[in-house]
Amino acid sequence: AGLRLAAGLPGALEFGELAIEWLPWRSLADGHAVGAGVRLRWDHPEQGEIGHDRCIELAEQTGASLPVGVMLINALCAQVKRWREEFGRAESGLGLTALQASDPDLVGIVDAALASAELEPSAVWLGLPVQTLAADDSEAYDNLDLLAGMGVGVLLTEVGLGSGDLVHVDE
Repeated sequence: AGLRLAAGLPGALEFGELAIEWLPWRSLADGHAVGAGVRLRWDHPEQGEIGHDRCIELAEQTGASLPVGVMLINALCAQVKRWREEFGRAESGLGLTALQASDPDLVGIVDAALASAELEPSAVWLGLPVQTLAADDSEAYDNLDLLAGMGVGVLLTEVGLGSGDLVHVDE
């Protein structure tokens, strides 16, 4: 069942069966919404609702992670634009997978999505898994530097307490 489900994900992406949800970010000080994070959902005709984490896991297994990432980055920028038109100010973010963070086209994809939505780079945040940096992945390092240099909010995700993870926090 798992292999069949994974095999169906690229088709679900192609035929628009994947939905995007927004997880609100709330201020700890007063509880007001200050932004939102992107979440993926697949309303599978047989399996029912498949949540974000499982969708991302399936995308990684099938090689659909990069096109899913492009879809999410474009949706992120388009939604921030809509929120800004409606509410004046909005920010949103997306946690990338290791494969997405190491994509040599990532900076161009983000730049094109920002331009299409007419957003300044600081309107979005991207999370890069610290493991990509711990693995001395030069593409992920380059992407981190270039995105941060553009003004995109960049944060490290999946940080543990091991020295291999913590060494990257100061970089």
